[in-house]
Amino acid sequence: MSHLSMQRHKGYFVTSLFIDLISSTEAGMKLSTAALDRFNLSLVNQIKPHLDKLGLNNALIKFTGDGWLIISDEEEKIPALCCLSTIMVARFQQEMSQASDIHISQIPSVRQSVCSGRDISVELPDGRKDWVGDSARRANRASAFCFPNEIIIDEPVRYFVFRDFETKIINVDQRQANFQPSKMEERFTLYTLGELRPKVETEAEAPEYYIYTLNVIGKTQEAGAIVQMVSEHLQNEAKKPSFNKDLLLLNWNRLLENLIDYPTVTKILKDIRTARITPSVAIYNTLIRKSPDFDNAEQWVVEMQKDGLRPNVETYNRLIGKAPYNIAKNLVAKMAEEGLKPDINTYDTLIGKAPNYSTAQGMIAKIRGEGLRPSVQTYYMLAGKATSYNYDSAKALINTMVEEGINPNLAVYNTLVSKSLSYDMARKLVKEMLKADILPDFETYNRLLSKGPDFNITKKLFYEMRQKGLQPSVQTYNILIGKSPDFNTAKQLFEEMQKEGLLPSLQTCRQLVAKVSDHDTAKQVIDEMRAVLSQYNFKAIETEVSTKFKRKTRR
Repeated sequence: MSHLSMQRHKGYFVTSLFIDLISSTEAGMKLSTAALDRFNLSLVNQIKPHLDKLGLNNALIKFTGDGWLIISDEEEKIPALCCLSTIMVARFQQEMSQASDIHISQIPSVRQSVCSGRDISVELPDGRKDWVGDSARRANRASAFCFPNEIIIDEPVRYFVFRDFETKIINVDQRQANFQPSKMEERFTLYTLGELRPKVETEAEAPEYYIYTLNVIGKTQEAGAIVQMVSEHLQNEAKKPSFNKDLLLLNWNRLLENLIDYPTVTKILKDIRTARITPSVAIYNTLIRKSPDFDNAEQWVVEMQKDGLRPNVETYNRLIGKAPYNIAKNLVAKMAEEGLKPDINTYDTLIGKAPNYSTAQGMIAKIRGEGLRPSVQTYYMLAGKATSYNYDSAKALINTMVEEGINPNLAVYNTLVSKSLSYDMARKLVKEMLKADILPDFETYNRLLSKGPDFNITKKLFYEMRQKGLQPSVQTYNILIGKSPDFNTAKQLFEEMQKEGLLPSLQTCRQLVAKVSDHDTAKQVIDEMRAVLSQYNFKAIETEVSTKFKRKTRR
């Protein structure tokens, strides 16, 4: 008998969100290998920020080959799972198209189900943790009844969210006749999960799920309605004799963190004052970060001081982030006057605002004088300040970092490559990267391509990029088209780009038009691009074309 079978396992109430990409294999077969690779890599980037904002980082997340399985044993996360499914329905195709440069018509839609059951926690032979039991199986089976971009939930999940979401019972027999799912070993009641109910009473402990979701799917007014409702609830809590001031301020700050509408942000402070509570430093720091400009941010500091609160290092860092360089520099000096010691983030921000390289470089000595240690970010900001580098100065910067025990990263090298004075120098820096065991990425090659002295070298780099398994982007093709010797070559690259499933940009159109020698062909190119990119305004390019060929006619 195995060790696993001898163990006694306790069952837990577990909930699984099953996200399935409809006909993903068929969609993938229509893409080139490069486009499919971009699609698969973009899947992780698409879902990650939503997991972070919805507090689902502790959930078990598995890629199924056709989507995601997200499993949680925390009952309070069930609304967050339903919020994630709502976001995926509304945003998946658009966000994947933007991340992968693949046209939205080639991005599969999703079907989703959120179901619960009794699962046990197990340890797999390779040491990973997993859940085994009912929830994932039920979610998988329920998804077979889904229409495209629909969400299905079971009865226990509905119990947790029916006050916050519209739900409607499903006729399982009717759907079973239509869908003919391969397996349905048990019968259980299923519902469709509809829209969020923004006016419903919402618990103050988790308003950020709903606020974030409504903002992401474009319902900012509804998000504002929830904010107002929750803020009123917090005001009522403040009227109770035994209210917890710190907890109320924490909840108000959580509201602020999830807001994108600045007028609503300012209203929260009024609500706090109406409750006769002094805002915390954390509240003011969030208000400063949310401010649209320095003047608004500075006013929050004035309000903060009126409340008898003392700005801290974070306050100044956020204020410096909003300020122009001369004011930011004075703010750093003011920190010292107030007995606050700037941290490395203070100086990194200031370096980023410096008017030139020499000013930024002088801050490195200042950092050391303050007893601080420069970071990779410090040198990355410094590298970005130079207009250009010769090889010796770039190598000196890298050597200084290494001497200080700081390993230059890919971002630093890419910045140095882009600011190299010549293609040969950029090539040398790529060799330095490889010596440091840093592999070039597609951005490295795009910057190298832009330095290529002629089309032949650029084309060789393009093939080299492919051989290393790096997938060309829209920017890659734009550079190649721009360096093409004639319109026919540029047009072939454009057609190749489309076969890769890449969505062209306005810059693609501009580069193509630049290769055209007559007005009629230029107009034809613009008309063809307008049909593909109907969301863009082509007036600027049309004006450039008219100006260009008027000048030729005059000559």
